[in-house]
Amino acid sequence: MAAAGALLLSVLTGTWSDSRTHDGRRAVAASGIAPELADALWRCLDKDPTRRPSAATLAAAFARESARQAVSGAGKGGDAAGETGTEESRAKE
Repeated sequence: MAAAGALLLSVLTGTWSDSRTHDGRRAVAASGIAPELADALWRCLDKDPTRRPSAATLAAAFARESARQAVSGAGKGGDAAGETGTEESRAKE
């Protein structure tokens, strides 16, 4: 789970660094990752393997965030479906 958490944090923040450092925490905060999802990912990096979430718990955190974004239409620069710069949307501009 530690490797999965590190990889997912790097993908979501766009930077490959130790997320437990000050710079890593700043990158996570700036990325806009939902707090519940960020918390689950941080727990993946816990030094004590028994305190890390299970794969099912991590998947559930991603599913909840995905559902929340789908309902709210949240997305950076895209429409509710998460599309950006489609032919149709460019024609409307």
